[in-house]
Amino acid sequence: MIKQYTYVTDVFGKKRPRHTIESGHTYFNLNKAMIAKAMILGFSQVSKNPNVRALLEKSVQTTNNHITSLSSLLTKENIHLPKSVETEVTNSTVSPFSERLMLLQTGFIYGVAVTYYNAALISSMRADISVINEKAALTSLWMFNRIGKEIIDNQWLEQPPQADDRKRLDY
Repeated sequence: MIKQYTYVTDVFGKKRPRHTIESGHTYFNLNKAMIAKAMILGFSQVSKNPNVRALLEKSVQTTNNHITSLSSLLTKENIHLPKSVETEVTNSTVSPFSERLMLLQTGFIYGVAVTYYNAALISSMRADISVINEKAALTSLWMFNRIGKEIIDNQWLEQPPQADDRKRLDY
């Protein structure tokens, strides 16, 4: 049984070892970020649209920040890190995908990342881990919004079917 409230709140003192749920979420989110980085890195090197390329390069920087933060949580406690996959990205500059598809996929990854970082946030009982996950969720949400704006500005997003507006129907 947990005997002291400092199990949760001790931010400045000696931190307790992380529990398995915290480790699992951190490892999963780090692995996801490393895979996302490789994909976005590949997209950025083949993008021909300067606005899309700049947004993808900013996405790589954001993902690098997530990788650094999450890696530090694991290395401080000598927990092994997932293998980086960015070495799998070739040096090709010929895009097999449209700019639209690359941005939609990148936006999807950030949208899902918000959910995973928040799951890690609410399941953590250590304040320092929660802060890192909250920051990652917020920066992912910011990137998701920036990508969404670019997609809408380029008219690459179709409006889904709408429900009937019952207030506007003539009787």
